[in-house]
Amino acid sequence: MKKESTHKIFLVISLILIALLAYLIILTSQKASEDEYTAVYLNTGDLYFGKVVQFPKFGLKDVWFLQTQTDQTGQVNFTLIKFTDAVYLPEDRLEINKDNVIWMTKLDKNSPVIQEIKNSRLNNTPNTQAPASQVPQTQQAPQTQSPQVEGGQAPLINQGGEGLINNQ
Repeated sequence: MKKESTHKIFLVISLILIALLAYLIILTSQKASEDEYTAVYLNTGDLYFGKVVQFPKFGLKDVWFLQTQTDQTGQVNFTLIKFTDAVYLPEDRLEINKDNVIWMTKLDKNSPVIQEIKNSRLNNTPNTQAPASQVPQTQQAPQTQSPQVEGGQAPLINQGGEGLINNQ
C-alpha cells in the first residue's frame, strides 16, 4: 500500500510539473510576439497590422489598417488608421477566421508601418499618412479603396471625435 501511495504522489507531482512547463512555454511564446507587428492579408482584400494573439481566438490586438484614396492623377495615397478610430468605434482587438487569411508576415522593426505607428504614439495622433517615399505606390488600389471625396479628404473620426484627415 505504501508503494501505491508513493506512485500516486509521484504521478501528481509529475502532472503538476508538466502543466507548469506547458504554461511557461505558452507564456514565453506570447511574450516574444507582444512586441512584433504582423501584416495579415484577408481574402476580402483587407490588410491589417497588429500583434497576433492566439487565445482565446486567433486575431490581432493593437490593430491598424491602411485606407487608400486615389487622386485625380491616379496616384494612390495611403493613410494608416488605428482600428479603434474607425467610424463604428470598435474595440482594439480583431478576431479573424483563419480560413480567411491569405498570407501573414512579421514586419521588420524598420518597416515604414511600424515607424508610423511609433510616430503616431509619440505625437498622440492616431491617424497618420504614410510618407509617399516610403510606401510603394500602386497603379490600382486594392479592393478596400475608400470612396472618392472632393478636395482629397476622407471623412474619418480622430481621437477627439471631430475633424477630417487630409490625404494630400
